[in-house]
Amino acid sequence: VERGAREASLGVAPKNSRFGGRGGRGEMYTGEGAKYLWELTDDEGIINSFDDGPSPPLEPWETGFHSTGGFLAPAFAGDAVATWSPQPNSGKSYWLDDVQVRELEPQLHPDVVGGWWFPEDASVDARRLTCSLRAACVGAGVQMNFGAEYEVKSLEMSKGTCEGVHLANGKIYSANSIIVANGSWMRHLLPLPVTPHKGQSFSLRMPTNAPPILSRVLFAQDTYIVPKADGRIIVGATVEPGRFDGDVTPSGLMHCLSEATRLIPSLGDLPIEESWAGLRPTTPDKCPILGMTEQWDNVYIAGGYWRNG
Repeated sequence: VERGAREASLGVAPKNSRFGGRGGRGEMYTGEGAKYLWELTDDEGIINSFDDGPSPPLEPWETGFHSTGGFLAPAFAGDAVATWSPQPNSGKSYWLDDVQVRELEPQLHPDVVGGWWFPEDASVDARRLTCSLRAACVGAGVQMNFGAEYEVKSLEMSKGTCEGVHLANGKIYSANSIIVANGSWMRHLLPLPVTPHKGQSFSLRMPTNAPPILSRVLFAQDTYIVPKADGRIIVGATVEPGRFDGDVTPSGLMHCLSEATRLIPSLGDLPIEESWAGLRPTTPDKCPILGMTEQWDNVYIAGGYWRNG
């Protein structure tokens, strides 16, 4: 989990804690995997929970699944969304006029002329989902190694097989099958056309004592706005090709904020809670690279997901 010097940390839930309350469901997650569930602590062990939005709050093992009427792609006159149509077999979608889109989202800017509605889409909290996946893997017996000492420095290839995975600490692992899934750094191990596209984003906090400003995901020409189950609204994102840094910049945040408030002007009055930057592994055609390699019989590739995970 990024955002400074914090780590995922959760032990067995005591009965008198909020993790063990509500029927003691915290006891479902014990053992080694439980410490990877969602709860952030700083270096002094102080809990920094972001779950003060809904009531009751989300439990550490919940992934923030949020389904409130799919997602909406609003359009302004003449922009890419106004002249775009969904791909075949992409799920149910409907074009709504300017009156219909405001029946779904009343806070849309007056210049929005319509939009595509995808009623069956939903979202999850990516950080919570990652923590839950990590906990499930450890619970199933997967050994997970983290830190700079476990960075993979090279793959030992011989006679059409990968015979060793060389780590920064000098150790060499061997395996029947190896999956290369190191994101934007894939070309450091294999000759593949994967480069980073940096994206800056931030989150806003919806007030708990007022009706929600937004109910469903909005995806426009240069921005997306995602309401989360914990009361946050995620706003993103820049697209900066070739950037490996994780810096958040004023120009990046201003770009995201201006595009978001162009869609929903009232977002400009909400407090900013977090900001961050990430790297999207990107191929020239924006399509992922998946499956077994032709050159090595035990090497598989999973990467190049760009913006679509």
